[in-house]
Amino acid sequence: MVKLKSWAMCIAILVTMNTLLHASETITGLFEAQKSCEATRKLNSGNPGNVTLEIGKIYDLLAINKSEPSHFLINIPSAPETTKRWVGVECGEVALDDADRVLTLKPLSAEEKKTAQTRDQNKAAKNVAAKSLQGIEINSIENLMAASWLPTFCLTGAGQRATECKSLSKSDIYASQFSIHGLWPNDLDDDALYPCYCDQKKPLKCNERRKPVASINIPSDLRNALQTKMPGIQSGFLHRHEWTKHGTCYEKYNTGEDQGSDATEYYRDTILVLDQLNASKVAQLFKNNIGKVLSDNQIYKAIDQSFGKGASDKVFIDCKRIRGEWLISELFIGLGGEIKEGAKLKDLIAASPPRDVYSSRKSCRRGKVTAVR
Repeated sequence: MVKLKSWAMCIAILVTMNTLLHASETITGLFEAQKSCEATRKLNSGNPGNVTLEIGKIYDLLAINKSEPSHFLINIPSAPETTKRWVGVECGEVALDDADRVLTLKPLSAEEKKTAQTRDQNKAAKNVAAKSLQGIEINSIENLMAASWLPTFCLTGAGQRATECKSLSKSDIYASQFSIHGLWPNDLDDDALYPCYCDQKKPLKCNERRKPVASINIPSDLRNALQTKMPGIQSGFLHRHEWTKHGTCYEKYNTGEDQGSDATEYYRDTILVLDQLNASKVAQLFKNNIGKVLSDNQIYKAIDQSFGKGASDKVFIDCKRIRGEWLISELFIGLGGEIKEGAKLKDLIAASPPRDVYSSRKSCRRGKVTAVR
C-alpha cells in the first residue's frame, strides 16, 4: 500500500506540475494590434482561416498564458472554428481593466532579439531617403501587386454574391489565369499597409473604410480590357473601390511632372504588370495544375525562373481555408521603383524589399489551384 500511495502521490504531483506549466490566467482589458501577426488556436500552432491581426484594431483581451506572459489570448469575432486566439506579446499593447495591475512581459530570447535587430537594420537602411508627409514618416513609396486566382474568390461568401462569379465558366479566360485585385502604393519597408485614401485631407491607414467614388471616367478600350483582366468590374464595385482606396495614392510621392496619376494611368500600369505575370512560367504552372495541390517551393521555383534568382523572396502566397481545403487565393508581389511604359516586371520585383520585411504573416506552404466549380 505504501508503494501504491507513493506512486499516486508522484502522479498527482506530475499532473499538478503539468497543469501549472500549461495554465492560463484570466485577465480582462483591451488589446490594440501593432503588427499583423498570426492569431493561433494554440500558443504557437494551428491557425484555421489563416487569421492575422489588423493593425490599429482593438480586440478584447481574455487571458495571459502565465504570470510573465509571452502570449495574450484575445477574441477575434470573425475567426473561424474558434474566436479565441493566441498572439505574441510583441504584436500589440494592452490596457487592463484593473488599472493597478502591472504585467511583466517575458523578455525576448537571443534569437528573437537577433531577428528584431535584423528587421530594424533593414528598415534603417531604407529610411535614408525618408520623407515626411503631414507629420507621418514615410519612406520611398513602392507598390504591392495583388494578383487574384478568381475561382478561389468565387467560393468565398463575397464571391458567391459577385456577378463575375455567378456567370463564371471554365471557358472564361480569367478562370485559368491571374486577375487584378489591386495595385497598392505602399511603403514596403514595414508590415503596415500605408498610405490609403489620398483624396482625404491626409492619407489614412489602410484598415480605415471609406465609400468608393460613384464612377470612374476611363476610356472604353481600357474598360473593356478590365472586363477580363479585372473581372470584379462586372459587379460595378471593385474598380471604383481600388481607385478610391489605393489609386488616389498612386505616384503621389513622385516629384515634378511625374507626380500624381489618374485612373487611366493607374489601371494601364496595373495591366502592364499583370500581363507579364500571366505570360510567365508562374501562370503556366497554375494553368497546368488546376485542381491539383502546389507547394510553395514549386511556385517559388517558377517565380525565380521567370523573374530572376531571388525574385521569389519578394512574393507572398496567400491561401484561404474553404470547406476543409487550403486553396491558393492570391499572390502578393512586391514592386520597387516607378512603373513606366515598357517597365519590366523582373526589374520591379528586384527593386522590392523581401516579403519578411513588408509582411509579418507567413506565406502559404501549399494549397490547391482551384478549378471552376
